[in-house]
Amino acid sequence: EDADGAFAGGVGHRRAAALAGDRKSLTENLTRLRRFLISQVGRPWSKVWSDISAHVRADNTVQQHVRDHIEDFVAVGTFVRDGVVFIPSRGGVLGGGLSALAQCRHPELYVDPRTGLLCRNKRYRTYAADRRRTEELRKKVLAQRLREIDAGHQFHLLADGNWWEVTLAPVPQEEVPGRYRPRLIDLPVVDVVERARLSPLPREELYNRRGVFAVAKRPLSAKEIKAHQLRDL
Repeated sequence: EDADGAFAGGVGHRRAAALAGDRKSLTENLTRLRRFLISQVGRPWSKVWSDISAHVRADNTVQQHVRDHIEDFVAVGTFVRDGVVFIPSRGGVLGGGLSALAQCRHPELYVDPRTGLLCRNKRYRTYAADRRRTEELRKKVLAQRLREIDAGHQFHLLADGNWWEVTLAPVPQEEVPGRYRPRLIDLPVVDVVERARLSPLPREELYNRRGVFAVAKRPLSAKEIKAHQLRDL
């Protein structure tokens, strides 16, 4: 054992104790598990698994919970089909759930079925990064058809291919008796964009807002379109 508590198997005694829940919380155990797995990239998975199994017992609830999370970090049951590496769904091929590795952003690591080595997934992104990317894409797509002017006015590129100024108003509501307390319901309204069939989008998606409807609309002139640089969106 060296100064860091490492031994031949590649797992330090302190690290093994943390993984086993002897010293740290489960969250910390999983963090250490992830760090350990990343540090083992390039090693045969059989040896990595052997090291983990030697220090994380299946007969202990906390330790078993740590073992159960390994597939959150590593795709183990991979295989090759027509030269393409496939990753099964979590816990095995459940319902035939398969994805080509080249299209997967999760998990972070995988076992290469051709070499048996633990490898990094080059396409890996965290779920938080996925959410940010999705939101950025949504905003980019939205900007191509909608420009906010103020709380009651928006510019829209509608289904006829023209830009319109749309005036919005809150949907009126009425209080009605409920089972336990009164509740509010939306009253019927006539949305001028919907009436003119200028958009197939649901109202909430169209205006990027809940509880409003269009009470007026007017087409923008070529001069207004140029002034607001709408064609550049």
